[in-house]
Amino acid sequence: MIDNYLQIETRGLVFLGDFNPAVFHPFWLASKQLIQEEEATNAKIDIVMSELSRFQVGEWLNIEVSRSRCEFKTMKSPYFLPMKDLACNVFKILGETPITAVGINNIYDLSLKNEENYYRFGNALAPLSNWNDILDSPRLSQMMIVENQPKGEAGTKRINISPSASELKVNFGVNINVNNHFELSPNSNGKKAAQLVEEQHDSCAEYSKKLVSNIFTKIFG
Repeated sequence: MIDNYLQIETRGLVFLGDFNPAVFHPFWLASKQLIQEEEATNAKIDIVMSELSRFQVGEWLNIEVSRSRCEFKTMKSPYFLPMKDLACNVFKILGETPITAVGINNIYDLSLKNEENYYRFGNALAPLSNWNDILDSPRLSQMMIVENQPKGEAGTKRINISPSASELKVNFGVNINVNNHFELSPNSNGKKAAQLVEEQHDSCAEYSKKLVSNIFTKIFG
């Protein structure tokens, strides 16, 4: 269903824990044979310091690491699996890194094509007639749906819905971010996190797309 609307699909892997950002450098990745030497040489480095590392490899991979958070992201569908493999291999190498949680994010930017569909979508999620008597021309800006179940390695889901970023130039664009969040057991490490991503990555992608398709089918038929 969403293939008629989908403009950009993004995958992100987020690790929460205790990191040394200065380790994360394109040439370190190349030294571990995770990327090509040429990719390391041509990487676009924003900053690599003790508190923050942020850079882009080729046109396919963005990495940002702070003391408490490490994120890998790509907007190129042919690289979804290579990104997953790279991230997992990083934390197999850094196997003793303390990791407390993992987020597997499936992000969709969809064009609703016209103002009528754009209004219809927001009105279906949050009926705007409830606001007509106190607001002039109310519109839905953003919302979050959280799955109500106990935290744990079984995973919880957070669905964030907002307008697509203007720089993406998606006509009447809506961004739906499905965050599959996994809390790890105490004293978990990089090896445990890598194993979880390898086990859950594909099923999260399948479920997330099914979830978004379900919403669109209900609204647009």
